[in-house]
Amino acid sequence: MTLADQQARDRIAQSLDETLFVEAGAGTGKTEALVGRIVNLIASGAVAAGEIAAITFTEKAAAELYDRVLERLDQRREAETDPVNQKLFADATEQLDHAAIETLHSFAARILRLYPIEAGLPPGFNIVDESDALLKFGERWEEELDRLLEDDDLAEPLLAAFDAGLELKHLRELAWSLHGDWDRAAADSGEMAPPDLSQRVAEISAPLREVTARRRECQDPDDLLARNLENMERVLDQVVQLANADPGGEALTPVFSRGEV
Repeated sequence: MTLADQQARDRIAQSLDETLFVEAGAGTGKTEALVGRIVNLIASGAVAAGEIAAITFTEKAAAELYDRVLERLDQRREAETDPVNQKLFADATEQLDHAAIETLHSFAARILRLYPIEAGLPPGFNIVDESDALLKFGERWEEELDRLLEDDDLAEPLLAAFDAGLELKHLRELAWSLHGDWDRAAADSGEMAPPDLSQRVAEISAPLREVTARRRECQDPDDLLARNLENMERVLDQVVQLANADPGGEALTPVFSRGEV
């Protein structure tokens, strides 16, 4: 039986030299199509297994995808009679551990570990989970609270604040908010670093425009990826215009918080 979307499935499996955007519902075989495309890319010799990047949202999905690709590579190796192809698939199974078949967060961490200095991070940094981060914050808060309450210079203003209804939990909430935005504080002072939005937008928009420009190569007016890229380009134009008119960011923050862009 020929499926109604067989032509699209064949294109996913065989059109390896073009970028595709595939939209499909649950249970329609997206993972199977992705596995077949990855294995066909490796079989074509266009890429090595260790150069594959397949990004998922959950660790469970990443593990399933990895296992299915590995299983398919083994099947292709066993079915081959050509020694050259047998070696190709055997090498691929060994290299698959180096492939970026992982979650979005893991992939981002991989890039940061490759370029920690460029990202402003210490080499060999560790990522703590939410519970560890909360525990460490609690320890720092207790130390800072002791220092705060023992500071004679702050005794009078603190007593006045407590009389006005301030509670320690309010101070902790403030500390937690500042903790969440630690990267916005200048390293050499306690002041917030002034934004230079026009420069940052220029840096960010340049590579994005290289991506959005690819939509002009698409001849299909109903192509969803091309339409999304067109929308992205329009948003970029608005952001650049706003940043150039307001490089200090005074007016941009409320615009973004209201979702107008």
